[in-house]
Amino acid sequence: MFIDTHAHLNWEKLAGREAEVIENAKQSGVEIILTVGCDIETIEKSRDCAEQFENVFFSAGIHPEEAGKPVDWEAFESFLSHPKCKAVGECGLDFYYTRETESIQRENFKRQIELARKYDLPLIIHTRDAGAEMLKMIEEEKVQNFVIHCFTESPAFAMRIIEMGGRASFGGIITYPKADSVRDALKVFPLNRIMLETDCPYLAPQSVRGQVNEPKYVPEIAQKMAEVKGASLDQVEKVTTTNAQRFFQF
Repeated sequence: MFIDTHAHLNWEKLAGREAEVIENAKQSGVEIILTVGCDIETIEKSRDCAEQFENVFFSAGIHPEEAGKPVDWEAFESFLSHPKCKAVGECGLDFYYTRETESIQRENFKRQIELARKYDLPLIIHTRDAGAEMLKMIEEEKVQNFVIHCFTESPAFAMRIIEMGGRASFGGIITYPKADSVRDALKVFPLNRIMLETDCPYLAPQSVRGQVNEPKYVPEIAQKMAEVKGASLDQVEKVTTTNAQRFFQF
């Protein structure tokens, strides 16, 4: 069985199709899906989806792109004790569009680090165009129980994450012809530090690139991971599933 450790089942073209999407995933061997919240509204929808479907779990996060918008932190914290909430995130730093919100991003991220500790939950970290700053912050905050989702950083960044005890999850990007740098980073990680994700509805793998992504495509990502790591598909399936079960306590 496979696990999709990062999906957005209630976003865009997947919304309203959850039952179909989950069944499609099961037919492809994807038995567990973690649907990720990025603000109070999407956290609520993710929780509702997890309550409706036995094999769906959720996470609660305030995405860095939400910096500057008001956050009801009392409401946010109320999700973290839900039995199907398995992580805090996605949260982190993102300077792709602007650095004007950097101080708020840092404040929000630090608060979520503290809440993850309080509720003994792992962190799902988003970082884009903020690699050096992210490394410094997670080192300063002594973050250990974390995964860098949709990993696109350098092999050197990967080495630092490994040294810090972190993990990485990889999605459809590793199947793209020009993504050599991401595959080079994947080579750095030992199998026991990596997991699979889709980040659906975005970043569909190469065979369906440009289309709506779904958890059912996890096996295609796993096949490319096996090629890059010089492992069998069966080995990647078993190890990444075990990694996800231990990390998220599924």
